[in-house]
Amino acid sequence: MNTNGPFIHTENTSFKIMKNISIALIPIIIFAIYKNGLVLLFKGQTDFLNSLYPLFIIIICGLSTFVFDTLYTIVFHKENVDIKEYIKNSFSFLPGIILSLVIPMNTPILVIVLSCFISTILEKILFGISNKHIFNTVALSFIIISIFSLINGGYSYLNKFESTKYNNAPLQSEIQSNYDYETVVKPYGDLKQYFVGNVPGGIGEVSILFCIISFIYLAIKKAIKYLIPISTLITLLIGFSIIGILNNFDIYFVIFNLFIGSIIFSLIFISSSTYTSPVTNLGQVVYGILIALFTLIFRFILPFADIFLSTIIANLLVPIIDNICVKFEK
Repeated sequence: MNTNGPFIHTENTSFKIMKNISIALIPIIIFAIYKNGLVLLFKGQTDFLNSLYPLFIIIICGLSTFVFDTLYTIVFHKENVDIKEYIKNSFSFLPGIILSLVIPMNTPILVIVLSCFISTILEKILFGISNKHIFNTVALSFIIISIFSLINGGYSYLNKFESTKYNNAPLQSEIQSNYDYETVVKPYGDLKQYFVGNVPGGIGEVSILFCIISFIYLAIKKAIKYLIPISTLITLLIGFSIIGILNNFDIYFVIFNLFIGSIIFSLIFISSSTYTSPVTNLGQVVYGILIALFTLIFRFILPFADIFLSTIIANLLVPIIDNICVKFEK
């Protein structure tokens, strides 16, 4: 993408970017299958076939977005698009795979497929009208799943082993009144477990370690707008610290809110999407700050969907951010 003006200059094609994102997801996918499937097999709590259920969810999600995207293209754009080349280069399975790594372990298959259908088709329709990607399909799919979850009393994030130890994933529980070590860390082991990802949460989002490895790889390959996750994290760190100080919370309040849930994973693979985020460096910083501010609000209203709602709202503000920030960077 080479353009004139104060934009990001990169020799990366869309194909290279999507390829590098796919590669960056591999260790997270392996961890997801291990944590939510193979560990249960090793502990004798499931058989081999059921231990592959996380892989099944990942395949279903990826296949859903691929099929709906391809069918839409065949039906409405067959005359203008080389379908074989489109399938080869579109990476339309990728949003589904990313979605699979943040959803609750026990999300019904029908709900997954329906959410992928709605978000994919809606994004295609809006793109056809505006010639722009309006919102991130992964974030929208998760919001749709969250709505079904609320209607049906909540889908559990816990695998079979975790369900014998915990009542809920941390962010499914009621908002904490105390954030000391004994309350928000010890029940899940220690800080190392937080970092590695041996805590309840989405199928593959919980490993901070593998998220950092993926981020470094994507930054080196210039396949990510790194200013977005950095500016968001800095703003969240400041925001949670202020909230913690004002409420006399322990430092673990900050650690808990940054490490638990989808924040780190989502900032790398969802909020930083090349197609739905600002093009200027200043715009990306502003965009990241806005995501953080919205997340700070939603964390205490709808904690399980905070970063996703924040991303959708920020997506809608991208044209305004670009128009303002381009003037400052000229």
